[in-house]
Amino acid sequence: MLKKLFVAIVMVFSIMAYGQNDTIDQKFVTHEVQPKETLYGICKKYSIDQETLVKYNPQLADGLKIGQQLLIPVVERQPVENLYLANEAYLLHRVVKGNTIYSITKEYGISTQQLYDINPELVETGLQVGTLIRIPVKIDLKAPADTVIREVSKGPKLTPSLRLNTVPDSLRGRSYKVGVILPFYLQINDSLDLNRALEEDQIVFPKSEIALDFYYGLRIALDTLAKQGLQIELTVEDSENDPFFSWSAYQKMEDFDLVIGPLYTDNVLAIANRRREGGPILVSPFSKNPSIVYSHSKNVQIQPSDRQMVDFLAQSVIEKFRNDHLFLVYTDTAQDLENAKYMREKFNYYLDSGKVREIEVYDAQIDGLDWLKEYDTNIVIVPSIDKVFMTDFITQLNAERLDNVIVIGLSDIERLNVDKSYFNNLNLHFPATQAPQYQDSLMISFLSQYRSRFHDEPSRFSIQGFDIGYFFGRMLLETGSLDELTSRKERLLQNGFDFRENSRGSFVNKHVFLLRYEDFERVIAD
Repeated sequence: MLKKLFVAIVMVFSIMAYGQNDTIDQKFVTHEVQPKETLYGICKKYSIDQETLVKYNPQLADGLKIGQQLLIPVVERQPVENLYLANEAYLLHRVVKGNTIYSITKEYGISTQQLYDINPELVETGLQVGTLIRIPVKIDLKAPADTVIREVSKGPKLTPSLRLNTVPDSLRGRSYKVGVILPFYLQINDSLDLNRALEEDQIVFPKSEIALDFYYGLRIALDTLAKQGLQIELTVEDSENDPFFSWSAYQKMEDFDLVIGPLYTDNVLAIANRRREGGPILVSPFSKNPSIVYSHSKNVQIQPSDRQMVDFLAQSVIEKFRNDHLFLVYTDTAQDLENAKYMREKFNYYLDSGKVREIEVYDAQIDGLDWLKEYDTNIVIVPSIDKVFMTDFITQLNAERLDNVIVIGLSDIERLNVDKSYFNNLNLHFPATQAPQYQDSLMISFLSQYRSRFHDEPSRFSIQGFDIGYFFGRMLLETGSLDELTSRKERLLQNGFDFRENSRGSFVNKHVFLLRYEDFERVIAD
């Protein structure tokens, strides 16, 4: 099965060929939908029930379309009278981090009761990341091809930054070389037992899953741009988690226009430390290590560093809450003291003396909260990464049932093992590098393509792959180079891009979202 997953990533190929020659597993045949065909007729022709057909072809929830390529599982034929051909079927949705009952029902336009009826186990287990749940859909088996079965609610119009600019005539037809270096662990994956049915979880070496997800999202982005005229020669190399393999892969790409990867910091530095001046820009998708950009040139860091997140948090307080009563709460651990010191310097420079009251906590135990009851509105700033302290502090704050508190913390605070209602009660604000926009029309298109092609739900790594591929690919298409990196600011499916060039000639992404909890959902703070 994984032969199908990896067939496209072991050679150099043109992006224009993407998606047209995907290998189909031998347990399936393809069927091209013809005019006037119906789902009922297709099910009868292949002696399968509509539930099976929709399971392997989730795009059918939006209607049967002329020219669609359907995956038909090869099964033992059975009498037509034994087939289940009711008008109800289901799609499969893989639960990802951040999914809630509310967000899933809203995304698919169903009620909570419908979701529980078809997934009764959710009553006891709740949503479990990585599991598959059923999404009920209604299918008109007798509707001819090209009839819309279920309309997907349209998201807001694309922002101007997402619309393609006019491509200059001088750049039309130009081809670009792009390299991707990711830890696929192909040799290990090829040795696994791959003979499983499609509906079962695929056997994938765990360390390669992030790379696969990222690559799939990147591939869809480049496919999308290919339809707009982008021509790319894409070389994909397997780095595993090995600096030597990473450097060897990069040496094949020294005359390229762009290289994306590797994922791990040590592997990125193995390239940055050795490469010559004048090589292609190297995009680091995940590493937050500042040495990548502050000790080397022509590197691009997508993920803001921890210090950038502290700086953003301090700046957000200064801009949004400078007129409120501010409390800076931190522990006596080394990292908390360093974060507090940096924020203190920012506050002392931009705010009036004495504006921020500091509360240092010893042994991760805070003694009383009476100081919160002195004012109408209290902004509690917690630049801490101490999970024991933060868990205790948030629990105590929530128990007080105060309605005059806004808690502002680093992104670590949202990952505490506490009831999420606490965050809602405390008006939690925190910085984040990603903020998925599931109602955006571009996101809806991406989700549809991903589910149809890979029969799975995209992870945040898949979405990041799309954003990076779309941002840099579109710049090549429209300008022919990456020289305008600092002048292009935009937000895509979940990532924002706002680059600054430093003194070493590398680029740091300064875009960070300020999120808050509202009605138990994460929303972007105004």
